[in-house]
Amino acid sequence: MKSILDVNLGWQLDGSGVGLPRARARYLAQSINLEESDVPGVVSGGIFLTLVLVVAAIIWAAVTVVAEVATAQGKVVPAGLNHRVQHLEGGIIETIDVRDGDAVQAGQLLLRVANRVPKSERSQILARRATLLLESERILALIESREPEFGELGEHWPTLAARQLATLTAQKARLNSQLELAQARVRQREAELKRQLRQIESGRAELAVLQEQLAIRESLAARGAFSTDDLLSLQARLLDRQGQLAAEEDSVAVAQDALEESRRAVAEVRSRSIEQSELEIGRIAGELAEVEATLLRLEDAVQRSEIRAPVAGVVQGLAVNTIGAVIEPGAILMELVPADRQLIVEARISPNDIGHIKIGQPVDIKVSSYDPARYGSVPGQLERISASTFLDEQGNPYYRAEVKLSKMHVGKDAVSHPIIPGMTVRADVLTGEKSILDYLMKPIYRGFQRAFTER
Repeated sequence: MKSILDVNLGWQLDGSGVGLPRARARYLAQSINLEESDVPGVVSGGIFLTLVLVVAAIIWAAVTVVAEVATAQGKVVPAGLNHRVQHLEGGIIETIDVRDGDAVQAGQLLLRVANRVPKSERSQILARRATLLLESERILALIESREPEFGELGEHWPTLAARQLATLTAQKARLNSQLELAQARVRQREAELKRQLRQIESGRAELAVLQEQLAIRESLAARGAFSTDDLLSLQARLLDRQGQLAAEEDSVAVAQDALEESRRAVAEVRSRSIEQSELEIGRIAGELAEVEATLLRLEDAVQRSEIRAPVAGVVQGLAVNTIGAVIEPGAILMELVPADRQLIVEARISPNDIGHIKIGQPVDIKVSSYDPARYGSVPGQLERISASTFLDEQGNPYYRAEVKLSKMHVGKDAVSHPIIPGMTVRADVLTGEKSILDYLMKPIYRGFQRAFTER
C-alpha cells in the first residue's frame, strides 16, 4: 500500500527513505525490467544472420580476385615513322590537290610548285643534246663512208639535222679533194716509174747489142780484120752505156720510193681525217656527258615542281593552304601516314605506374570513338617502353609505351568500326591481380604506414 500510495502521490522512497520523482522512477523500473527479461528470438536471429553475412562478405572479399591495371592515355599511330614530304628548291605554290585526311595512292599529285627557270634551261639543254647527237652521227657517217641516219631525232629537230647534213657534204667534198690531189700524185709517180722501167729495158737491150758487137769486133781484130781504134771506141761506148743503165736503175729505185711516199700520202689523208673525226667524237662524248648530267638535274627540278606521293597513305599535317604561298627550300609540306603499315597504340605511362609495368603484359584498349559498353575493347600486348621519360605540354613526365593491337577494328564489324591513325584511346595495362579485401584494406595499411611519422 505504501508503494501504491507513493506512486500515486508522485514519489517513491529508496532504501534510505529518500524520495524520487515519479517519472524517473518509472524509467528506472523499465530498465530493471529489460535487464531481468529474456532477449526475444527475432532479435537474436537477426544478430546471428548479420554476423554470418559479415563473415561471408569478408571471406568473399578475401578470395575474390580482380584485375589490377595501370591506366594510360594514348593514341593510334602507324608503326615506325611517317613519310615527310619536302621540296628541295622551294618556290611558289601553284596548285594544292589534297587536303588533310585524304587517302592518296603512290605517285598521286599532291602539290604543284611554279618553277619556270628550269623549264627554259631544259629546252636549251635538249637542243644542245640534239646537236651533239646529230653531230656524232654525222662524224660516224664520214668515218664509215655512208649516209647519216638521223632517225626520229632528225624528224624532231629538222633544222639541226639539215645543218649537220650540209656540214657533212662540205667535209666529204674537202676530203675528196685532198684524196684526189694525193691520188694524182700517185698516178704521176706511177707513170714516171713506168717510163724509167721502159728506158732501163731499152738500155739493157742496147747493151746486149753492144756486147754482141764487141765480141764480133774482138774476133775480127784478133785476125787483123778490124781496126784497134774502132775496137777501143766500141769498148768505151759499151762502158758508157753500162754506166747510164746503172744510173737509170738507181733512178727507178728513187721513183719507187717516191711512189710509195705518194701512196702513203693518200693513206695519211684518210687516217688524218679519221683521227680528227675520232677526236671530235671524244670531245662530243665529253660534252654529251656534261649535257646529260645537266639535263638530269634540270629534269629532276622540273619533276620536283610536281610533288607526288612517295607511298600510298593518308595526308596528315598539311602545312600549306594558300595558292601563291612561298615555301622555303627543304620545308616540310605535309606528312604521309603509310596505308600498309601496322597500327600500334602509343601510350603515356605515369612514372608512378612504371615500376609495375613490364614488356609482354596484356593491355585492354578502349577506343574513345566507339562506346566500350556497346562495342567492347581491343586486346593488345605491351611491346616497348622508353628508356627514360619525356615531358608533355604541361611539363609532366611520362614514359612512352607501344602496344601491339590484336585486330584493326572494334567489335565484330571490321568495315563499320575500323581503327585509324589519330584515334585517342585508354590503355589499361594488366599489372597483376588483387583481392577485394586487399583493395579495402589498402587505405588502412597506408594509414598505419604513415601513422606517427609526422613532425
